[in-house]
Amino acid sequence: MNSIEDGKNYKVTNVFLKGDTMVVTFSDGTMQAIFSNDGKLIFKPYVGAYVKYRSYSIEQVLPFIAIRTKKYKRIYDGMWVNMGSMRYRCFEQSGIKCVSCGLEGLYFTLERNLDSEKCHFNLYGFDKDGNEVMLTKDQIIPASEDGSNGIDNMQTMCSRCNSTKGKKTTATDIENGRKK
Repeated sequence: MNSIEDGKNYKVTNVFLKGDTMVVTFSDGTMQAIFSNDGKLIFKPYVGAYVKYRSYSIEQVLPFIAIRTKKYKRIYDGMWVNMGSMRYRCFEQSGIKCVSCGLEGLYFTLERNLDSEKCHFNLYGFDKDGNEVMLTKDQIIPASEDGSNGIDNMQTMCSRCNSTKGKKTTATDIENGRKK
């Protein structure tokens, strides 16, 4: 445990450099300490961060995904989770492996954004270096290229490959005959 200026004890869970600052994430998931290059300590909420509650096996989540409706909710740890999201439906239909690099989703984590009370699941796996990587849905043909928002135009990709792909259509998509 590390004691910070407010006198409370926090467990440090992650440290990384962001530009010329060092960002330290604490165990409650809601705070970061930002150390500027002049050594000044600043606390601020980590906008866009998730509060992670608990991890679940693939078998505890995937069978309960609502394929035909967006309105099905299920209770996990006393919190309602909408099980009909397009992302979950993509995992059910396209699988839990990244179509580009093959990284496999190993578990779901029940989470919520800091600025929301709604809980959701994110799918995670580990890269070859042991780093946690989120998997998500990707539009095969991007909306900017008149791709639909339908499930037939979705595929599972890890966040890294999805970021790299951007608005392109990948060779994997063309080989699978999924390009218009």
